[in-house]
Amino acid sequence: MTKQTHKVTRLSSILNQEHNLGPDSISLCYGHFNAIHPGHLRYFQTARKHGEKLFVALEGDEQLSEFERTQQFSQEERAQAVAALDLVDLVIILDSGGLDVLIGSIRPSALVFGREFERERSKEISGAVDTIKKLGGKVVYDVGETHYATADLFHGSPHELEQKRWYQFKLALKNQRIELDEVFNRFVESSKPRILVVGDTIVDRYVACDPIGLSSEAPVVVVKELETRDFIGGASIVAGHIASLGGNCVYVSVAGRDDKADFVKDKLSDLGVVVNLLEDVSRPTTFKIRYLIENQKLFRVSKLKEHRLSAALENQVIAVLEKEAPSSNA
Repeated sequence: MTKQTHKVTRLSSILNQEHNLGPDSISLCYGHFNAIHPGHLRYFQTARKHGEKLFVALEGDEQLSEFERTQQFSQEERAQAVAALDLVDLVIILDSGGLDVLIGSIRPSALVFGREFERERSKEISGAVDTIKKLGGKVVYDVGETHYATADLFHGSPHELEQKRWYQFKLALKNQRIELDEVFNRFVESSKPRILVVGDTIVDRYVACDPIGLSSEAPVVVVKELETRDFIGGASIVAGHIASLGGNCVYVSVAGRDDKADFVKDKLSDLGVVVNLLEDVSRPTTFKIRYLIENQKLFRVSKLKEHRLSAALENQVIAVLEKEAPSSNA
């Protein structure tokens, strides 16, 4: 057996007393750990300070949604990756219960989370927090582990993204004193509006990078590109959101004769938007590239031309507006 294999067990084995954990104080971390990155290392290093041994509770495949399972490595592969770190003494796959069950069994001295669990994901761990407090242990929320420069910048955990957006949505409702039932009723009772969207078409490219160091030729940062993702932006993303919310959307804009324009047409058409993307051979489709390190923008490169529309193209836009506006609600 490899060293990593000895460092991996399951909650079911611990509950059946098949694994001797010893008397040492334990610091416990928690997560799915689909891709190990520098942020995780900082997280584990901090957690290590709160116990003689560092244990990592790993979300089992059964705890993930069907969609999440298609986006992540298996629990065994994720566990082996974490166990390969010298910082970690034991990885426990949560195969037969939640984090609170594990805490009740191993009685850790500290439970260490990332900052996102303090607010956005607090309900997810409330049972575990209550359990360790009853046992006399402490809860620590570490800073800095949630921003990292890996491909996870784009994918992340669908569950994490959903939880964060749901929290932001509920906070917005509370601030505006809007009842959620009222919002649902409006959607059910109202007919689908026809919305006309007019504006700039932009393609946004995000490039996730890892810093390598400083160049020997000049005082500039050298980075390694990890992954690139393109998104529709400007007014086109507004049109996409309207269609996604169930509205009938008509989009009017101007773009170049290039693959970026085709990209926007395809994305909006897939969402059910009626696309009127008029071609202007005198300009490229506006294209913005953002280079990111640890979720911070390093710099942006914009490819665009801002001259006025020609008279002929302006007349084409007006003609489309005159045709579509009378039958639109907004």
